[in-house]
Amino acid sequence: MKKTIDDYAATILLRHVELQLLPPQHPDYEKTEDQLSRQLTAWSKKLDFNVRVAQNEQQPWTDEELGLVTIPMEKKAASGYNQTGDYIFEILNDDQSITTGGLVVERKTLQDIYNTLMNREQRSRLYREITRYETDPRFNRFHLIAECTYEEFLEYVPEIFVFTHGSAHDTIRKNIIQYLSRFYKIKVLPRHIQRAGSGTICIATDDHQVVIMLQNGGAEVFIDGVLRETLVKNINQYGKVQYFVRRGASEASKIETINSLENRIQVSFVGSRSRAVEKYGGLVRQWCRTHYKQILNID
Repeated sequence: MKKTIDDYAATILLRHVELQLLPPQHPDYEKTEDQLSRQLTAWSKKLDFNVRVAQNEQQPWTDEELGLVTIPMEKKAASGYNQTGDYIFEILNDDQSITTGGLVVERKTLQDIYNTLMNREQRSRLYREITRYETDPRFNRFHLIAECTYEEFLEYVPEIFVFTHGSAHDTIRKNIIQYLSRFYKIKVLPRHIQRAGSGTICIATDDHQVVIMLQNGGAEVFIDGVLRETLVKNINQYGKVQYFVRRGASEASKIETINSLENRIQVSFVGSRSRAVEKYGGLVRQWCRTHYKQILNID
């Protein structure tokens, strides 16, 4: 007959008491410790969980991916606490009570983690969330899971929209004015921009001459006769040709930000969505193994 979760709980209690009575140097201590570890592993696999998901989570992990039931995270009016992280979990006990697990998980895709960490405003928002976690008595572990590798994060350079070829002339002028002001501090008025041909855009201000030449692979930007950069060319879902500038934080800045973050929470770069789901399940069960005394009410 297969052991029930109550059977495992009883054995865990027995092994726990035995360990308390044995000094660490006793010859049976390691054997008993190993027996307890095996029982905890089997017990944690039989626990019943709900996973609460932040209601603003984009493309959340599904029940099918997790192998667990997901439900919306309660808002403060219902729980008494501010929402923290993207995923928290609850243990459903046999007596119908619920034990809130102490693990908070923040999930990030490659683009998410870059935008969050390398944008000052978004980074501040994350740190405020970590502060909420640190002051919330329900939790004792915060883990950020990135669905990319560390190398992918270090190499990532975002593409920032410049303009769409074929848009209305006024729209293109507005986009180019924003682009030159943001990246080159060149002040351009609408009257400074002329379309010299289907493949060339000319901008003439009092101080600068700018030519944007559309090519098969992108668009070359000349400022005062000097090639300053080549815009990336992409086709969007509607078949429109768009041009982007590639700008990003330095590798050193990314490393420094991650190191600073890991002073307060744990960060895992797991490589993919499927690996992230596996990591989450492992973290949940590991938390239960580590905090079995809290779950089983063992003094």
